[in-house]
Amino acid sequence: MLKRLLNVLIVAALQIAGTVGAADFAVLGTRSARLEGTIVGRYFSLVFAPVSAKAAGDGLYRISVYQDRQIPYYTGMSPVATTMLTCLASTCSRAVEAPITNAPYIVGIGAAAGEIATTVSFAPGNRTGAPFQSSVSVAWVGINSIVVAYTMPAGYRPPRSGAWLGLWAGTELAGVPPLATVSIDSDMAQDVQAINGLDMRNDATYTVGLSPGPGNNGISALAVFKTAAF
Repeated sequence: MLKRLLNVLIVAALQIAGTVGAADFAVLGTRSARLEGTIVGRYFSLVFAPVSAKAAGDGLYRISVYQDRQIPYYTGMSPVATTMLTCLASTCSRAVEAPITNAPYIVGIGAAAGEIATTVSFAPGNRTGAPFQSSVSVAWVGINSIVVAYTMPAGYRPPRSGAWLGLWAGTELAGVPPLATVSIDSDMAQDVQAINGLDMRNDATYTVGLSPGPGNNGISALAVFKTAAF
């Protein structure tokens, strides 16, 4: 709680500072991985859309089905069903068989079970799921730093899962090393995180990416923005 309050105060101080070291910027777009689903008989029929097929690494994901209202991160609870999905296209589908009863279910997808950032939940008796997408947005841009806001599923603890943020020049991530990365140090599923030590250029396009775990295989959300003149 104290760390979250400190992060909020930092962002507030940066906003109060106004143009002191700050740069105008325009958001060009955001994208998030998305999972949709319906219950058909004894199957969860799922459609998954990664952020970008090119940014998906080896494209290997784990689908986990839990009889719960949220992903039971870090509890050791086993899913009622699990399967692997290779997705190197803009959308992929998979039917997952599970012992479905009149109970709440949540289906998550990620590079690993502890890195689930995209879910679809089913209320008892409802055969159409409600998707949840992780997200990132740019809260502030300076000459040597930016502040990024992120949202992950309830119960997610970024440091425990190895979540991180990266900044890329331009819009291409596949095969391109980021200009900078930072591990998310807040235990909150929704918070802000600074990326420091940058050399932000004027009239330049950048992409911020959110990875819910180590490595480059699970980028779950992007925000593209362009700086104006300092």
